[in-house]
Amino acid sequence: MPTYRRADAETLATIEELIDEYHGVLKDCAVRVGALFAFAPRDEETGEPKNPAIKKYGLPAVATVRIVSQRDRVSGLADAMVVLDGDAWRGWSDAHQRAVIDRQLQHIEVQIDDDGNVKTDDCNRPKLRIVPPDYLISGFRLIAERYGDDSLERQEARMALKVYGESVFGLMAQ
Repeated sequence: MPTYRRADAETLATIEELIDEYHGVLKDCAVRVGALFAFAPRDEETGEPKNPAIKKYGLPAVATVRIVSQRDRVSGLADAMVVLDGDAWRGWSDAHQRAVIDRQLQHIEVQIDDDGNVKTDDCNRPKLRIVPPDYLISGFRLIAERYGDDSLERQEARMALKVYGESVFGLMAQ
């Protein structure tokens, strides 16, 4: 099981900067986003990680975000919580750290009613939801190898390359 530490003031300040710069609705609704660092459990003899600090879909991840429950929000916690891989964090450039945090913030959406008003909970805090990513490529290398162009793995990869080629993959789709 990972261990957790509250993120430092610099990381929390980066979250606020990114909200100010790119996430106006979160800013306008005074959404509070906290952060934790997760550290992988270590082998007592070797000091090597036994497992990843964070997993998503059962696979290693560098960060996650979740909406904090109303009960915990009432107790003073933030509205949403970003969990960052504390083992990897210090080795990342500032730009990479910002990109990882900004990605997590992009998942947070303020719920709006049919009249365009912000939905609120019983504590008068904005209701939030997690937005899925624009694309998600998943699959098994073995299936792609076994079935080639008939596999969903290759079809999804080609579609992502076609739709998001330059902006995501840094090359022109062919």
